[in-house]
Amino acid sequence: MELFLSQLIDKLLDKLNQSCCVDVVDGFELELTVIGKITSYYYLQHKMMCYFLDKLSHNMKFEEVLASLTDAEEYKELPI
Repeated sequence: MELFLSQLIDKLLDKLNQSCCVDVVDGFELELTVIGKITSYYYLQHKMMCYFLDKLSHNMKFEEVLASLTDAEEYKELPI
């Protein structure tokens, strides 16, 4: 059971690290990044923040930014 939980935590931390939400320092300590703080504050999924980092850029038009934001999984849960 301990091995299973350890592997599960390692996979989760790896995903959060790849999404730029946390930094693993010295193999033990976790530091929440600015992106991680934003993700936590706005209750966003780490996968969505990774998507935003990939798709959003400083030279995008307003319509492009809006279209990217509406692709968020969190908005698909809202009833229309």
